[in-house]
Amino acid sequence: MVTSLAGQVAVVTGASRGIGAHLSLRLAEEGAKLVLVARSARSCATTAAACRGHGAETRVHPMDIADEVAVRCAVADVVSEFGQIDLLVNNAGIIDPSEVPLWETDPAAWLRVLQTNLYGPYLLDRYVVPHMISRRCGRVIHLNSNAAVVGRPAYSAYCAAKTALLKMSECLDAYASDHGVHSFDVSPGVVRTDMTASMPMHGDRERWTSPEKVGDMVLKIARGELDALSARFLRAEDDTERSLGQVMGGGDRRLRVMPYGPADALAREPDPGTRSR
Repeated sequence: MVTSLAGQVAVVTGASRGIGAHLSLRLAEEGAKLVLVARSARSCATTAAACRGHGAETRVHPMDIADEVAVRCAVADVVSEFGQIDLLVNNAGIIDPSEVPLWETDPAAWLRVLQTNLYGPYLLDRYVVPHMISRRCGRVIHLNSNAAVVGRPAYSAYCAAKTALLKMSECLDAYASDHGVHSFDVSPGVVRTDMTASMPMHGDRERWTSPEKVGDMVLKIARGELDALSARFLRAEDDTERSLGQVMGGGDRRLRVMPYGPADALAREPDPGTRSR
């Protein structure tokens, strides 16, 4: 566990605005070097300038995170320049363009939500984690959502992607944690952003999650304070030191289908957390 992020290199996707911009600034204030990822350098210019204003060495990598070649090249460039990546914050995400039943969705739009919210984080994990493993240290954060565990029928693509992220984190942790690399899913709550403001379901919302709460949890993870909770689902809005202290069991805060009772065949299945090679 560290008390300062000075010297650490953090990659933040979706850094041009909203939660991504806020997290970038918080990490910059703590002394981290920042690599900001967004679709265009222009859209990220304000965030980059603010990070540099805190004295943080900052680079911008414009790319589509669902483009494998772009991600692979960007990660190679970051490692070549800085020599390391200590923290990966997979924050970039989009929502279904309209609140409709699954059978009324546009297939191309549905696929794009999965590409951005699931395939993109997969690509970043795929190319960043090997560098973390080589140094036997690193942390990966997936900005998740309560929609991963409590379905929102009008947002079928978003729910599917966020639920899959939970299992991806668990699969990643099963191997990477042996090499000092930890992964986390953080639900930020409902922060007022351009995305949440565009969602009809939040049209009458009066209570919003403070982005500071999300930043506080991300900093705890970056410092190593929550390594014991690797591969768990954490809630920035509601979790406290006490509640997090209770999340220590093998299946706690992980996605599971519960058996209906001891006679259920599911109850006799091997622990799904057990690695198989």
